[in-house]
Amino acid sequence: DGLMELRKVTPKRSKEILQGLQSALDSQYPKVRSKVVDIWTTFSLKSKSKDSSTIGDLFEMLSDDDKDVRYRTQDSLSKILNTIPKAALPPLRQALRDEDWRVVYHSVILLTEFAKKYPKPSANLAPEVVSAFNSGEKLKERAADCLGMLGLADPHSVKGAVPGLIKGLESKSSELRKASAKALGRIGSKDAMVVFHSVPKLAKALKNDNWYIHTEVVKALGYIGSNKPTLVKPHLPIIKNRTTTGADRNICQAAEWAYKKAGGK
Repeated sequence: DGLMELRKVTPKRSKEILQGLQSALDSQYPKVRSKVVDIWTTFSLKSKSKDSSTIGDLFEMLSDDDKDVRYRTQDSLSKILNTIPKAALPPLRQALRDEDWRVVYHSVILLTEFAKKYPKPSANLAPEVVSAFNSGEKLKERAADCLGMLGLADPHSVKGAVPGLIKGLESKSSELRKASAKALGRIGSKDAMVVFHSVPKLAKALKNDNWYIHTEVVKALGYIGSNKPTLVKPHLPIIKNRTTTGADRNICQAAEWAYKKAGGK
């Protein structure tokens, strides 16, 4: 706070003061690092430059050892992405390629949210997300969510992740199974042929006792069927069966919707 006040009254020393603030990003105290993140966010939002150094510094802070600092930085970068996307997207692409899985993890979350508002520019970063999804278990669930959003904008851009998403339907993690089904449905709603190999696996998942993912599975079959009914037609009986035998009301309602979407009568 003192350095920021000093910067106002001694503008000639602004460069020196900024260097002092930047060095505080390496402070041993998380509260100090968080404070500088806030200041850097303000500077970034005011910057119109595509190569703003403060934005680059913020992406580096996604690897901070303190969880609170990382999530505070994520919130800050979300504001920057939505305010000056042209300046923030290039460093986001670099962050998605980072060797530190924590940086990639938070970057995937940022891109997922950004894609809801700006789908087309987000799809340009699909190769990085596909690579992240295929790289390791720590990133798969979040990357699957992101792949689904990107697939709504450009289904072919995420084609390289489809085999992994199909495999994800049989994961030990119920959350990954759910995220994989949701992603396949979103991609298939735009181009069913990109995910046509997933249809038998989705139908198989609907037959097992893992009812926790059944809502997303029937929705996926409905989205794919609405785009290409012939792919889902052989599996209409099991979808119809779930309209009355679903483990809860949500599954039954989703099955009714999917049955009609896929051409059932």
